[in-house]
Amino acid sequence: MSDIGIPERATQNRVVALFRDELKYHYLGDWIDREDNRNIEPELLSSFLKKQGHDESLIGKVLYQLEKAVGDTSKSLYDRNRAVYELLRYAIIHRDYSSGSPIQISVYEDKLMLVPASVEAQLTGRQRQMVAMLAQGESLTSKVCQDKFKVSGPTIYADFKTLLRLGIATPLGAGRTTRYVLNVQPESLSNR
Repeated sequence: MSDIGIPERATQNRVVALFRDELKYHYLGDWIDREDNRNIEPELLSSFLKKQGHDESLIGKVLYQLEKAVGDTSKSLYDRNRAVYELLRYAIIHRDYSSGSPIQISVYEDKLMLVPASVEAQLTGRQRQMVAMLAQGESLTSKVCQDKFKVSGPTIYADFKTLLRLGIATPLGAGRTTRYVLNVQPESLSNR
């Protein structure tokens, strides 16, 4: 290894430690010498998505989008890495041609949400922010949302009602102590 690679390896070790120790990701090891080492591990991603309840057709389309970004040799390595990051961080939009409706794929720290565009289209900007907060692991109450968004109780109640109707959130508790969390059941986000 050249001297240039030493600081890079140290940085990689710090990033691995952060993800493994702080964020509790499962570390698969250093695969630098592994045969057929790739940026995208189709078998691992497919297995994860199958466990989430997604069908083979959609999984194949997601893999295609990622592989397309990784394999675009017209771009520099930096730009390809950035394209993959943007697909994962900001979402992959893919049209499910079998049903004719676009699918919004959002990746969060420990969740992958596939939201049909027909569901996404029913959300207001505030409701999308609420979904993002839920996806980051927050549990929300009416009071927290009223304070954050500077709106009335009935307005927030209507927002939660929409998130419940669409299967995005699920309530915990009852009455004034009700908290809402992300509904992680895959069938909850079917076309509605």
